[in-house]
Parts: sequence; structure tokens; C-alpha cells
Amino acid sequence: LSKPLIIAVKGVAIGIGVTILLHADLVVADNTALFQIPFVSLGLSPEGGASQLLVKQAGYHKAAELLFTAKKFNAETAAQASLVNEVVEDAYASAQATAQHLAALPLASLKQTKALMKHDLDQIIECIDHEAEIFMQRVQSPEMLEAVQAFMQKRKPDFSQFN
Repeated sequence: LSKPLIIAVKGVAIGIGVTILLHADLVVADNTALFQIPFVSLGLSPEGGASQLLVKQAGYHKAAELLFTAKKFNAETAAQASLVNEVVEDAYASAQATAQHLAALPLASLKQTKALMKHDLDQIIECIDHEAEIFMQRVQSPEMLEAVQAFMQKRKPDFSQFN
């Protein structure tokens, strides 16, 4: 997108719901928001540029923690990992107010500023394509099949047979 993308998170953002935040320009969440990046726990791998963008935004160690552990985390942790700009009481109202503020500014300046900040877009697109290839391989993996079967059978997956 050439214009700023503002996202408000209220409720749950899981998987691609978190990945899309990495592509946003401004993100607000309410204090009830819950996040998770469960790819590894499903026998999958990151998608949508998450492996590169999360490291860039959160730093390697925090990105590793969120990607490797696949644990749920709250809005405060999301803010510490630079996934959200701020945690507010009403995310929708805050996002709307920000959008109205930006709409009053010169559009050409906003678009040019964003273009300058997103100068590495070709590299990100290359990463997304590479991740998509790996993701599709992982979708067909025995680990993914085990994760789905475990979910359907309401049990914890057993990945020990693959290690």
C-alpha cells in the first residue's frame, strides 16, 4: 500500500493476524488483545515475511522467543516487541482518530515518506516468496499431519517420533 496502514487489534490475533501487523505502519491494541505466532507448534514455518520483519522490529532474541515457543502473549508484550505502537482502552477509537489526523495531512508527503521508509520492499517480497515455498512444504509434512490429528482428537501432539 502506498498510503499508511493503521490496524486496531481488539480480541485475538493469531498467525497471519500477527504477521499482517508487521506490514502495518501504525498498530494500536486494547488491553484485552491476545496474540500468538503458532507456526512451529503446528509443524509449520513463518509466512508473509515474518521471519525477516519480526527480527527487524523486535530484535533477534524476542523474535526467536515468539516464533520458537509459539506461546500466547498479551498486548503489553506485543508493545515491547514493537508489534504495536501503543496499548489503549479503545483501539478502534484510537485508530479512527489517528486516521482522521493523517487524512488532514498532505497525501503526497505521507506517501513519499512511507516509500522512503519501505525502501527494502523488493527484499521483503523475496522473503515472502521464499517463506511461501517452505510453508507449502511444511503443510504437507508429517509434523503438520500430527498437529491436525492431535487437534481433532483433542490431545497434545507428539512430535517425538520426528526428532
